[in-house]
Amino acid sequence: VVFGEEVFQGFSNGDLVALSASQGKVLWVKKLKSKDRFYDVDMSPYVDQKSVIVGTFDGKIYSLERTTGVVNWVFPVGSYGGFFVENDRVYFSGLDNHFYCLGLSQGNLIWKTPFETGVGLTPSKVGEYLVFTTSNDPFYLIRPSDGKVVWTGSLGAGTLSSALSTSEGWFYILSNYGNLFSYQLSKIEQLLPGPQTVVT
Repeated sequence: VVFGEEVFQGFSNGDLVALSASQGKVLWVKKLKSKDRFYDVDMSPYVDQKSVIVGTFDGKIYSLERTTGVVNWVFPVGSYGGFFVENDRVYFSGLDNHFYCLGLSQGNLIWKTPFETGVGLTPSKVGEYLVFTTSNDPFYLIRPSDGKVVWTGSLGAGTLSSALSTSEGWFYILSNYGNLFSYQLSKIEQLLPGPQTVVT
């Protein structure tokens, strides 16, 4: 992730590194490796003016000070997908088969919602909801205020891609079978006609 004049990169050895964007100079290195087996950083970090949030595969979620790498808080659940941050809340899929909502500043648990099997991907905002995809079916439409699942959908084989959404209430998911699905979020029963699948 590029943020201003800095680049933040996670590595398979569990390190998160902050670099100067112009010179490549190492600004700081934080070792996130734990005693767990898979400690690689697979997702893109979330970065803002104050903090960097990142997770290891089967370890933990960390919030670090952006300029120093000092740990602000730690949450004891690993993640493969990235984060969606809005209104001082952090949303992500944990590797313990739960979707999580944490407070941005302190890492406190606001809610968690179980999902079935598979690995969760980065959530996307569509309308007033969040879409969470998983490596297995189903995928989930969740209300961000309390984590309630309001709808589930099936791709036939799950996905390793996050949903891509638009401001008009559409979202798109590429399945593990190579089919591109489009969905329209609507409160009316009569939806726009469209193809069932598009083979890519």
